[in-house]
Amino acid sequence: MRRRSGGEADVGIFKSGLQDGAPPKDPGKAAARPQRAGRFPARAMVRAVSARVRLALAAGALALAAGCATTDEGAPSIGRTTSAAAGPTDIARASDTGVLGAPSGRKSGLTPPFMADRPIVRVGLLLPFSHSNPSVRDEANALFNAAQLAVFEHGDRNFLLLPRDSGATPQSAEAAARGLMEQGADLILGPLFANQAPAVNAQARNGAAPVLSFSNDRSVAGQGVYVMGLAVEDEVARIVDFTNRRGVTSYALLAPENDFGTRVETALSAQTSLRQATIDAVRFVQRDPNAMMTPAKEVATVLKAGPRGRQAVLLAERGSLLRALASLIPFNGVAPNRDVKLIGLSNWGDEDISKEPSLRGGWYVAADPTARAKFEESYQATFSRRATRLSSIAYDATSLAARLAAARGRDGLSRRALESPNGFIGVDGLFRLRPDGGVERGLAIMEVGESAPKVVDPAPRTFVAPPVG
Repeated sequence: MRRRSGGEADVGIFKSGLQDGAPPKDPGKAAARPQRAGRFPARAMVRAVSARVRLALAAGALALAAGCATTDEGAPSIGRTTSAAAGPTDIARASDTGVLGAPSGRKSGLTPPFMADRPIVRVGLLLPFSHSNPSVRDEANALFNAAQLAVFEHGDRNFLLLPRDSGATPQSAEAAARGLMEQGADLILGPLFANQAPAVNAQARNGAAPVLSFSNDRSVAGQGVYVMGLAVEDEVARIVDFTNRRGVTSYALLAPENDFGTRVETALSAQTSLRQATIDAVRFVQRDPNAMMTPAKEVATVLKAGPRGRQAVLLAERGSLLRALASLIPFNGVAPNRDVKLIGLSNWGDEDISKEPSLRGGWYVAADPTARAKFEESYQATFSRRATRLSSIAYDATSLAARLAAARGRDGLSRRALESPNGFIGVDGLFRLRPDGGVERGLAIMEVGESAPKVVDPAPRTFVAPPVG
């Protein structure tokens, strides 16, 4: 990242009324004075982006990946090729006549005085800073922190981030998106909530400015909207494939009695059908430990009559509720790891679950833990707090925008460029944006240990299938 002679970062974050990470006071109006990234967010941010932290981030940063091939170091590099035979193209070094075409010229829009002579690439960021729920506001700030970190590490002198408050409703998000389009946004990152995405996309001129939503609800994907969140459908597919290849033929499900639980059941049904496996029991559970006993007992009764050693129970819960639910399996006479395998999704990794003995040896889906560990270390060093599970999504989305924009200007943010079939590697591992708006990810399988989880099946590093024979 280039810096001015005074040491100040030569990239832009236009705060639109944000003060040191606080929500915008008036999301419809820009601040009177733009802020350069080197002055933002707070003094702790500037102090923390030291050489040590920058080296750690660089090791886990988005690598440009092209041609479904790997570099000498074995990691894909971001890019696109016209055919598999063309070999990898590093768009960070591509000429103006490269495969993505010459960068577009200047575009009218919000122009801070210190960027007046530049072909600015403007990227909007929609987050619910003013939401009435404090937990949601905290998550919004965590996502914002991660986006800022990505700008510091990967934004060049022409990159301008435009954060705005999306509020809590589709109407507030639509108004914020309208403001971003009036400011000339070439791409919109966010919103967080799925029900806001269609309204945002309508203002993004139905795909003229692509939208990278932080939601994981694929029902809002398509027509220029990509859902960057970890989709439960992909997670279920990964864990069923892994366990089925290891001899599991019978599945049971204990899931929360809500929309998430319904999505898990639908995905499990689809994946077991593909593999000629069976679902022998499904129970939906109220999110109250006192209400878990009966459904857990009913599932245990079914398991006792099933094929010992070839059964798995998918516990679609997290944290203390997961620990409570898991403890009821052996309580009802079914031994984990002997009679049945306990399996889960990425929300198992939200908290330390190793203190529950029945979960030890259980398998669950996770993003690539190696890359994420480096991001979490850097985030902690920069902001003196732990990164949330979702914050890495904002980091990857912003890094992707910044790196593609640095290589190809505004053309780097076109749907064609974003939908590179070879994908990208970020701090959550391998991923690629599909034309239907879904995001395909390379996921790892973790095993719960006595003190820390371990990788039992690593995340893939490429979308290219290995040669047969």
